[in-house]
Amino acid sequence: MRIESSAKLLRALTSDADTAASLLKAGDLVATVHGRTHRGLESLDDALRTVIRMSRASVSARSTGELLGAVGSFELWVFIGREFGDVHLYLKGEAIRDCRSCQTGPALYRALRDTILAMSDRRLETERKLASTARRLDTLCEGLGKPFEHEERLTALLGRQRALAANLDKDQAGTEGLQAAEESLAA
Repeated sequence: MRIESSAKLLRALTSDADTAASLLKAGDLVATVHGRTHRGLESLDDALRTVIRMSRASVSARSTGELLGAVGSFELWVFIGREFGDVHLYLKGEAIRDCRSCQTGPALYRALRDTILAMSDRRLETERKLASTARRLDTLCEGLGKPFEHEERLTALLGRQRALAANLDKDQAGTEGLQAAEESLAA
């Protein structure tokens, strides 16, 4: 089950990493925020800063997520937590990736770009973990397939234990018979 979920995550991360690579080849990020298209740091940082400022003003007792628009084929969301400092952007493709929480426009742009850059790293890390888990599973299956190394000795010991138990039962029956004979003679 763990391997299946890791394989599913790996497929999602691979798809997202391919999409991220094509986004990064284009140069400046192009994002749609509330229906308006923004290109590059100068345009996008103001839009992101405004979104974060408005989201921090709407912090409530419930955590919510709000769809802002898109960055390439990734959906751009803002998470509004229960506390003022728990407001951040995240990208949703086949998998979800949180961006670092920032306040200034340029920092928000860099956090968004860094999140896209890190997509291939997470895929590689998941590949390594999946390969490691598969190797451990193979080792366990191989170990289970081998015969128990002391099986013959254990079988011999169990046979000897049964023979000794049978002799003990005979001794107890003989002792009870002698005691009954002695009682009848005494009577």
